[in-house]
Amino acid sequence: GRKPHVVNFRSRNLFPESFAWDPKSQHFIVGSTRHQKLIAVSDAGVVESLIIDTSLPENSSFLGLAVDRYNNRLLACIHRPPS
Repeated sequence: GRKPHVVNFRSRNLFPESFAWDPKSQHFIVGSTRHQKLIAVSDAGVVESLIIDTSLPENSSFLGLAVDRYNNRLLACIHRPPS
């Protein structure tokens, strides 16, 4: 094993709720509450938007994320509380 590594990053109005490690791109994928987007965070703390879907209801959140490295896809569980 390698030594532990801490990744510090900031993203305005991000409320992280779920995350997954993508070994192929060497990034964390982070899902947020209150935003219809997923972001990618590098090990250097560089943040970039990965997916933005404004067709999702405004108060949707990403409850769970998983990277399927064999089929090269990202699986996301999206939740919207009842009105």
